[in-house]
Amino acid sequence: MKGFAWVVIALLISTTAAAAEGGLATELVAQFECGDVEALAVSPDGSTLVTCGNSGVFLWELPSGAYVRSFEGHTDWVFAVAVSLDGKRLVTGSGDETARLWELATGRLLRSFAHDDWVEAVAISPDGSRIVTGVGDTARLWNASTGNLIRTFTGHLGSVESVAFSPDGQHVLTGSWDKTAKLWKTTSSSAIRTFVGDTSWIVSVAFSPDGSNVLTGSMDGPARLWDTSTGKLVRKYEEAEPWPGRRGGGRALFSPKGDRVLCVGYTDYDGASLWATSGEFLCWFCEDEQCWASSSGSGSFLPNGRQILTARSSSVALWNLSDLNPRLSIGLTNGLPAIRWSDATATLQKADSLNGAWTDLPSIGSPYRITSPARMQLFRLKLE
Repeated sequence: MKGFAWVVIALLISTTAAAAEGGLATELVAQFECGDVEALAVSPDGSTLVTCGNSGVFLWELPSGAYVRSFEGHTDWVFAVAVSLDGKRLVTGSGDETARLWELATGRLLRSFAHDDWVEAVAISPDGSRIVTGVGDTARLWNASTGNLIRTFTGHLGSVESVAFSPDGQHVLTGSWDKTAKLWKTTSSSAIRTFVGDTSWIVSVAFSPDGSNVLTGSMDGPARLWDTSTGKLVRKYEEAEPWPGRRGGGRALFSPKGDRVLCVGYTDYDGASLWATSGEFLCWFCEDEQCWASSSGSGSFLPNGRQILTARSSSVALWNLSDLNPRLSIGLTNGLPAIRWSDATATLQKADSLNGAWTDLPSIGSPYRITSPARMQLFRLKLE
């Protein structure tokens, strides 16, 4: 929705800092029983939800949560699920030592990929031609059409718990219980980069929409953002006083636009929390004073980026996000005032007087440093 965020900062700025900030509200709009939920995935159009766990693989309608169908065939716990970008297929990974490719619309089994251990992570390439699976301390790349194994990625020293394709489909990212994530070219079996710094088992990995950053989530520590090209740590998602929900532990994923990070922890201490990708804590998800968390750390954004799913035990909750005021703050950067905001799609505007014209600062990203502080300046955000 287009409009303006009427959080206007009108300041006669000196070298002291003032602050004005809005907030993000969460509204629990639906809650439905889905059986045991180990992992979940949302269709690209946001109309359906797939869950998997000890009781099987199921398709549900959104936003009603109405049951649609099950996917029959696995004979053990199902640990992982991913939906193709065209919304036509899904892949699952199971303790029965298989990954399976299904037709989403009918529940028909298309192909089975045999392994020699539990399949604990799965992903589908953006073009749907390949599948990657996490098996033991390896990841394996498969041809989705023929079922043939293309190559095996070896080098981790612990179980591979999460896998992801880059947006261009040319790289694979893996996360392991050895507390590292590794970046691989799909055309080579050697890792080209290792991300080292997590202090606990890595349980999720993700690429930003533009591929410039990767995100790791760990069992008992904050999510971390890394530079894809250098492997250097950019930031951690945690605050000095992490209760409630203010330590971004558990599984972590980007919003569709890449401007936010959702963390879904394994305990109420970690909870489910939302952060600006820039590092600012935005909100946490709670009902009856309890954080939403699950033994599997399951959650997802809907494609609109304004709704979120979180799982707890056998329930999945649908939340609306409501910007009370897009978050703006004023702080000092190298001794000069700087404006920060959390909505990466917004445009900062400036006026020099109450009756003056507003001017777009279209090439400006957060933070915006004010180099002429000794006069009145007004700022607002223009929303897309």
